[in-house]
Amino acid sequence: LLDGWSESNKFVERLWKVWKTEFLLAIRERSQRQHRASGSVSANEPRVGHVVLIHDYSKPRALWKLGIIAKLIERRDGEILFAELQCDSQRKISRPLNFLFPLQIAASDASSPQPEEPGNPERNED
Repeated sequence: LLDGWSESNKFVERLWKVWKTEFLLAIRERSQRQHRASGSVSANEPRVGHVVLIHDYSKPRALWKLGIIAKLIERRDGEILFAELQCDSQRKISRPLNFLFPLQIAASDASSPQPEEPGNPERNED
């Protein structure tokens, strides 16, 4: 039992290390590559409502906070440099885009239409 626990603990540590070092860097590089692709606008451009990890020099990657992009701040030429982030229920912060690691999800928007669930059609028996 103790050996099994030890092996599973080692596996979890390896998995966590790979996620911290490789996965976060891979999604950031992919996002930057797609966002800056030959000066054109990409479909993966940061948008309001996207969920991001916020880079923090004082903490290991596993402890970085999540934020939701609330507002994008542009220069006069239209290039997005900063994002205003909603970190928790009351606090908003501003960070440059290169400090943000986009995740592959977006915050749910209550105003967006929800798909209808299929109902049970009533039987018409005459």
